[in-house]
Amino acid sequence: MNAYAPSRRVGIDITFALLDTEAAGNATPTASGAEAFSDLPRLLSGEAQSPGKAMTMEDGLVVTDGTWSPLPDDAVVPWWSTALSDESGQFTAPPTLTLDLSAPASSVGFSLTFDEPAGCWPSQVRLTAYRGGEPLEQQTFAVSGPLLAADLPVEHYDKVVAEFLATPVGYRRVKLYSFLFGIVQRFDPDTIVTATFSAGCSAACESIPSAELVFTFDNQAKKYNLINPQGLYRYLQDGQVIETGLSIDGERVEAGTFYFTRSEAQDGALTAQITANDRVLAWDGDTWEGGESGSWTLGEALRAVLGEEAAVSFGPDLVGRTVGKAIPNGTSKREAVRLLCQAARCTCWVDRAGVVTCRALEIAAAGVDTLDGDNLYDWDGVGVSERVDSVSLTVKDAFAGTEQTYTAGSGTNPKSISNPCAVEGQAVAEWLLGMYARRLSYDVKNRGNPAVLTGETITIYNAYQEAGRAAVTGQTLTYDGGLTAQTKALGEAWT
Repeated sequence: MNAYAPSRRVGIDITFALLDTEAAGNATPTASGAEAFSDLPRLLSGEAQSPGKAMTMEDGLVVTDGTWSPLPDDAVVPWWSTALSDESGQFTAPPTLTLDLSAPASSVGFSLTFDEPAGCWPSQVRLTAYRGGEPLEQQTFAVSGPLLAADLPVEHYDKVVAEFLATPVGYRRVKLYSFLFGIVQRFDPDTIVTATFSAGCSAACESIPSAELVFTFDNQAKKYNLINPQGLYRYLQDGQVIETGLSIDGERVEAGTFYFTRSEAQDGALTAQITANDRVLAWDGDTWEGGESGSWTLGEALRAVLGEEAAVSFGPDLVGRTVGKAIPNGTSKREAVRLLCQAARCTCWVDRAGVVTCRALEIAAAGVDTLDGDNLYDWDGVGVSERVDSVSLTVKDAFAGTEQTYTAGSGTNPKSISNPCAVEGQAVAEWLLGMYARRLSYDVKNRGNPAVLTGETITIYNAYQEAGRAAVTGQTLTYDGGLTAQTKALGEAWT
């Protein structure tokens, strides 16, 4: 990625799915008529893809300009209707799709995806939700593209019927690739006013920061009525997944997976702001109750605290390092993970893919990015922190009734640390002293490279044109049509 071109086009995408994920497993689709290669159950996964510009025997769809191909023999279209619209785009009998549910569902609406490459979508769709045979909600939607996000909040329905009333041009069939119980909400540069992405780590594992996304978007349609939430907002309050991306000149990188935290109206409800965090914030709401005397490996400990299903990545030699079990009962899982990682002599953060990352924060021989006069806003932000010349580490096992103190270094600027899990106490004390010796720090404003990640090494120039390598400990990316970054990094030891 050429992140620092003199003139660049910055893109952003933020997507969240307000879906009833159980409804798809409870639904049975049937249709008024389907071609032989249709596979209706595949509508519910949302994963089917169009085979591309496929030539079919419909008016205007046999194109020989080289960009269209015959429909592949193994092509599967979840639903290809047998009904064909007439010259004016009307159906003699509108094709229908019915979804019967074995258990009631509630959703903010419905999402239908049609054949984009071939341009085959209806112009009007009528959706009706039923409970016990009685209609609950009905609405007709105009369709202007391959995705219909039907805003139709309805609760406790057990059947949905979709009627496809017309096509935008004549002699067309309905080609439907997915039907989802809910709405996939997508924001882009046309609707996003501002967005900030913040992430980082603590070199000595004194904390585990939670990555955070805050974005403000156009709310003139007032879908997000925060005073009397009856629309989309009420379905946002259960930690919905939010996927994000940033791009420069069309080259996109994942900007992180987040979970809805809160929302608020701004500018007289003309805009709305959503805040979302990574999984670290959720760890605060759960406590560890398995404390006891003894030891285990870091890998065993994190599986016990976070669950077997948690995705965890370890740096070299870390998974087998010995840590103590003496986490006080009632400790938040966020603090429990911090104690365990510090005791294993590493830091911890959750990466953009949602993977719990355990690493010793080291400086690589070469940087992945360079900050210099071409992309720094100024030369400010280089500093040296206060000297720490000794570390006193207290390891108290309340379950065994023991307490030991380990000391590394000596001098008049001591640092006291307490960690009940640091069974390799002397090694931990020396590691902490080494981290505190890395006093050269950077906090610099720059043009922003969204591909730079926490823990990576970058090269930073100062006002004297001296280059230093440093490990990234924090970055806040701000999108406002353009992109800027505030980057924090830690350099080598400073004596």
